[in-house]
Amino acid sequence: MPGEDNITNDFFYSCFFELDNGKKLSIHTFKQYNYETGVYDWGLYSEGGLVHGGGTDKDDEYNIHYADFYKFSEYYFDIKFPAGHTVTEFPTDEERKCVIEYYLENIKDK
Repeated sequence: MPGEDNITNDFFYSCFFELDNGKKLSIHTFKQYNYETGVYDWGLYSEGGLVHGGGTDKDDEYNIHYADFYKFSEYYFDIKFPAGHTVTEFPTDEERKCVIEYYLENIKDK
C-alpha cells in the first residue's frame, strides 16, 4: 500500500517449484524503493532475517525453503505456511542453484 508520498516501499514476489526429485520449493524475492536513486532495488535476505543494506552475495536475493505443504493450484492467500521455527531441513546447494537458475532464465524481470 502506498505511503503518504504515494510510493509503495516494498514489492514481494513468490513462486513454487516441484523438482524431479519430488521436492517442492518456494522462492521469495523482494524489491525495495531506494529514495536516493528513485528506483526499486532487489532486496537481500540472510540467515536469521532481512539484511538492510548489509548483504552483498547475489544468492542473498532469494529466500528458498522446502514447501511440501503446498498444493499446486491452491490460491496463494489460502496457503497455510508452517511457522518458521518448525523448519528443520533446508534445500541443498544443488536444489537452490536449480531453482535460482530457472527463476532467472524464465521468470524474473520478464
